[in-house]
Amino acid sequence: GGIGSLPLMRRLFPLARVILREAVPSDLRRRRAGESLRPLRPDEEYARRSLLFAGELLNVCDQMSYAIEFLTGFRSRKMPSGEPITRYDYIVYHLENHLIRTSSILDRALLLVNIIFRLGVPEKECRFSVIADNEHIASTPTAGALRSIQKILEPYQGQRNLVIHRRRLSDENLSPLELYYLFQKSEATGSDDNVTENFFHFYKGMTDKFVKAKKEELLAFDSEAYLAVSKLLQTLEPIFDLNHASLQSGG
Repeated sequence: GGIGSLPLMRRLFPLARVILREAVPSDLRRRRAGESLRPLRPDEEYARRSLLFAGELLNVCDQMSYAIEFLTGFRSRKMPSGEPITRYDYIVYHLENHLIRTSSILDRALLLVNIIFRLGVPEKECRFSVIADNEHIASTPTAGALRSIQKILEPYQGQRNLVIHRRRLSDENLSPLELYYLFQKSEATGSDDNVTENFFHFYKGMTDKFVKAKKEELLAFDSEAYLAVSKLLQTLEPIFDLNHASLQSGG
């Protein structure tokens, strides 16, 4: 189990282990002196970059799951200025965190494909059309895997762009709670009618219900996205094996 058992990763980790062991100076004194690693061979450098880029892709999947986990467990706290961080602020922060990272899945998948296929496309030019429609990829299972990832992420793209460029997250099920938490944050409670205290349990119950439903929704999305990423890695494994063997033989 774990990341090392995933397609492609099960090839890369054993190679990385060999690189870590063999690239260091053999003499203990030279190691202690901080002597640098020997230059990597082309096949080793290919394996190293492949592992790092695959790790970046899987890392963003992990970060999305962290955002879901952090939706629960809120503890009241304040900024150094004394301004309170409300539960609403906390929830929106983690939901936006999750949303922003959804597009990173495809971005990092394209970068990984570029590395594995040895296309040589500059990173800033690794757009979907450039990679998926490349003559070396268009007719392969990898192109289909990229399109599957794109389809899963597409419904979230518009909202993600709004959050990045214009305004905070908007959710019709969260909006009814915003006024209460804004009032709580402003500390604008009248002495004769402490609204935030009097209705605390009511709005807490509404918030708990929202978080429970949202976690279920996002967990289902993450599961689908992770499966699509795993299928992409599966398509890349034989390509890596072929290119790695070629580099080992001087190709």
